[in-house]
Amino acid sequence: MLMIANDNMVLMDRKFLTVNEVADILRVSKLTIWRYIEAGKLPAYKVGRDWRVDESEFEKFLQTRRSVKEQRQ
Repeated sequence: MLMIANDNMVLMDRKFLTVNEVADILRVSKLTIWRYIEAGKLPAYKVGRDWRVDESEFEKFLQTRRSVKEQRQ
């Protein structure tokens, strides 16, 4: 089941973020996010003309980029 509420696309219990939202969260440019998507580092889904990133996939993406120092604590 697909629902759209407050400009957020939710599929079942999954939440999807826009490229702009991901860039805002990380405080980087949209171009940086596009590069991650194009390189296959950040999975994304094309919906019409737009791209969406599954929030759980985004969290996995962040976990793989933790520094070694943070992982030891």
